[in-house]
Amino acid sequence: MLPVTETSNVLTEHIDVSPPLEILKQLQACDAEIFNGWKDYLSIKSEETVHLIGHLAQVAATILKDVSHNAIVLSGCGTSGRLAFLLCRSFNQVLTNQGLPGCYEYIIAGGDKALLTSQEAPEDDPHSGIQALKKVTEGKKKVLLIGITCGLSAPFVAGQLEYCMDNPDKYIPVLLGFNPVQYARNLPIENWNKTFLEVARRLEDCSKNKAGSAFIINPVVGPEAITGSSRMKSGSATKIILETVLTMAHQITEQCSNTTVTDAVKGLLSSYQTIYNATYTYSDQIVQFIDWAGMSLNNNGHVYYIGMDSLGVMGIIDASECPPTYGATLEDIRGFVVGGYHCYGNREGSLVHLGEPFNLSAEHFKEDMIDNLTTYDTVIFLLREEDLHKLHENIPKIAESVLKHTNQFGAIFFQETEDKDHVDKQSTLSHFKHHISVELPWRQIQQQTAPIFHIEPKDEQVKHFSTFLIEMSLKWILNSVSTGGHILIGKVYKNFMIDVRVSNNKLYHRAIGIIKQFAECSYDEAKTALLKSIYSSDTVPDNDNLVTSQHINKATSMDKVVPTALVMAVINCSIEEARKVLQEFTVVSKALQSIKQTGNHGKQTDPLKQ
Repeated sequence: MLPVTETSNVLTEHIDVSPPLEILKQLQACDAEIFNGWKDYLSIKSEETVHLIGHLAQVAATILKDVSHNAIVLSGCGTSGRLAFLLCRSFNQVLTNQGLPGCYEYIIAGGDKALLTSQEAPEDDPHSGIQALKKVTEGKKKVLLIGITCGLSAPFVAGQLEYCMDNPDKYIPVLLGFNPVQYARNLPIENWNKTFLEVARRLEDCSKNKAGSAFIINPVVGPEAITGSSRMKSGSATKIILETVLTMAHQITEQCSNTTVTDAVKGLLSSYQTIYNATYTYSDQIVQFIDWAGMSLNNNGHVYYIGMDSLGVMGIIDASECPPTYGATLEDIRGFVVGGYHCYGNREGSLVHLGEPFNLSAEHFKEDMIDNLTTYDTVIFLLREEDLHKLHENIPKIAESVLKHTNQFGAIFFQETEDKDHVDKQSTLSHFKHHISVELPWRQIQQQTAPIFHIEPKDEQVKHFSTFLIEMSLKWILNSVSTGGHILIGKVYKNFMIDVRVSNNKLYHRAIGIIKQFAECSYDEAKTALLKSIYSSDTVPDNDNLVTSQHINKATSMDKVVPTALVMAVINCSIEEARKVLQEFTVVSKALQSIKQTGNHGKQTDPLKQ
């Protein structure tokens, strides 16, 4: 049986041939499973999950009583690590505003470089994970480690959890993911003597033997809309759960809540569901951005997100996920934040020396990139009301410069007051060719959270939680734009990302699975086709002398590894013939459709043009 996170979702089986509005409806249906659950598994709102979230919040609160000597560490790989960074950034700001030192530390496999580009191979190294944990917790008395791995599969996190269990006086380990424990990966891990399943089973025993000494929080939110793309539903559920846990922990510490922990958790989770419902009511307007993104990507253009503070960070996160997911280039979709690295706030500081894709300053975009825009580029501003006030003098000037080159200039604006017809606000927004004014149901949210944020002055408490909700809404919108754009250019076949980059163990095995399914061949035949593609050879290298990590190291920097292998397996041809097919059909899904229709790889015709 496949893990839930690697299973194809029946709701999106035809998303690859759907128009933008239908794509959005299917994404909306998938995201509903975050709250409604999937089949008979425990959901995010089930009593057991709510109890676990509340209990973990209470444990986190004990850590927060001594922020100078304790630490809360969030660790993950890829999207999970980027969300760990975002949350640590947010909650350290909460502490700073209270005049306290930050006690939140993030770990991402591959270091800060992985915040912006795919550095996923390090996630296969448990020893690297352990060393990173030791480094950020040196000198700390008590540490709460929350290891995030959506599929219960990352060796990097497994090593950290195992180390914590070996050192219980200092560490409290938490595993956060979205598969039942029995579906944790049970494959051998190179240079280690355990599988992830063995670590998860041990953690399960620890959590049962001594309450509060270890946790596994693993509600099932259903298969992803794009199979295995855990940046989407799993990423959203990660943000929702951890913000609920940590918001509640701070409320417990400050004795601000006027309700039970269980009811408070339910209220916070309901607020996110309210935001979900509100966000998708703007589908008719989001469609325009999906169309623009598809047009840009289909014509070698680019999509640029520009925002302030955490909305800028959300844009950067969405952009960074596209290369490993869709085989996109680092330039296809990029995010920028006003203030650059000073605002971004990562541990290692500026990474501009690593190359152009690492320059995330909105000022760099304004000064050095606007004049190079083309008619096929898309520029989208990500704005809150306070951002609009700060930028209202600059936006007309930027608009004038951008519109000289492209009309695909828009904004996603979050309305936070009832004064939506304010002249200056509407005047500023009028400079965009298309904008969405997202008005979230703040009165309903206030009712849901009133017992939680009841002590005056509550402005600061409510402001932080409101920011989390706005970020969540923006995440759903941006995921729709980048996913929809790549669907429109054929990067998805049925609901599989068939141009995935083979950059770690998880993606290596996923690639074999994709080839096996669509070529209708055996596992060994699919693996053989993949290795031929990786080594650009019609003969398979001697597997006895090579380990999986060597295949991955070879494949990481290569383009169209999976599409080439897939064509070879489908029509049983040489690697040279497969590459000729892909030269004729640059869109992989069209190549596969043509091959399956004609049965003759020498004379394909594009069925979409017939």
